[in-house]
Amino acid sequence: MLCWQRRRCHIWVRALAWITAQAVLFTQLAWADPHLLSPSSTAASAEASASLLVSLARLTIPDHLGHIVERWAPADATATTPVVIHIQDLHAEPTTQRTLAKLLAHLHQTLGVSLVAVEGAAGPCETEVFSAFPDRRNNERIARVFLEAGLFTGAEYATITQPGTLSLMGVENPQLYLTHLHTY
Repeated sequence: MLCWQRRRCHIWVRALAWITAQAVLFTQLAWADPHLLSPSSTAASAEASASLLVSLARLTIPDHLGHIVERWAPADATATTPVVIHIQDLHAEPTTQRTLAKLLAHLHQTLGVSLVAVEGAAGPCETEVFSAFPDRRNNERIARVFLEAGLFTGAEYATITQPGTLSLMGVENPQLYLTHLHTY
């Protein structure tokens, strides 16, 4: 008999199911660099922002991770102009979500992006509960199972399997989101 079939393990399975249900609400739409969302008046921040704008102008993405459809910047863009990179993906499709996780890792490494704004959630999306266990290999394996089942997004998978590199922030207005959800 498997652990989850035994009565004493049942409470842990329910707890994990509840946590997973909460996580299902998070899907990604767009993300931005956090220091650009809250511009600071320091010279170092302005220099970093200007550097990011230049980097984005020359940004290339490896073919196996996706492609850039369009670039746009206002004519009067400055070092404090917020930068948003809009990523379109196929929700709940495991291969696409794995690729999205790799793309986020690539953009974190090349541009230093650390904030992913996600649709379907409001406020900070705390995935630390999934990556807090000491066995990182099991964390990754469990996250992969949830990703394959369509329960985790690529952004969630990336934050769980690479803790400390990315943060997720829900961009929805909860009341408007629920009203829209009930419309369908």
